[in-house]
Formats: sequence, C-alpha cells, structure tokens
Amino acid sequence: MGSTAAAKGKTEELNRWAEQLGEILAQKAFGEKGPDLQTSLAEMEQLLGPFLEHMAAGFLQKSVTQQAERLPDEVPCPTCGEGCVPATAAQERWMTTEHGDFRWQERTCFCDRCQRSFFPAADRAPD
Repeated sequence: MGSTAAAKGKTEELNRWAEQLGEILAQKAFGEKGPDLQTSLAEMEQLLGPFLEHMAAGFLQKSVTQQAERLPDEVPCPTCGEGCVPATAAQERWMTTEHGDFRWQERTCFCDRCQRSFFPAADRAPD
C-alpha cells in the first residue's frame, strides 16, 4: 500500500488529532475561560486563518523534506534520461500552495550530458 493510501486510512484518527490541536490553540489564544463575550465569530475566524496556514506549512514542509530524503543515489535527467547523482548540499526552495507558502531544503542534480541543473522530482523515488 502506498503512503497516500495509508494516510487516507488514518483519516478519522488524523481528524481527531486536528480537532484536539484546534482546542489546544483556542486555549492558548484565549486562556482557560475562553474568549470574552465581545469576541465575535468573525474575529475568531480571523485569528484562526494564520494558525491554519502555519499548520499547513509545517505539514507540507515535513512531508516534502521526508520525501526528498528518499531520493535514490542516482536519478534520471528529465531531458535525456542520463543518471545523475544528487548533490550532497541542499538548496532552499519556496513553494506556494492553496494553503499558503512554505520552504524546505532540496538537493539538486546536474546532468553532465545536457549541462543543466534540476531539482529531482521526489515522486520518482521508490516507496
């Protein structure tokens, strides 16, 4: 079973964790007694937005970093198919998604035949 299928199999458990994280954030934001009576739902939602973006950034950053760590010792060049060895040093990359921006470190490859650099696609790595 692929890792996406395994994660989907845990949906109910992950949803419970997400709800618990929301409860913890509410307590941290408003204290033990919760928001005062003058705090509107719209204000609560405005406060929640950045929390969700940061949570998504952490989730995606961790996931793509782990994926990049699974690269094989050699990956094919997307132009010619020649095997290329990923560099040992990683470069910082930024990604914009529908859930916000995040950054991570990814190793680059250089193809001697094509004389081009590229970021190897993590989905080429075997599970």
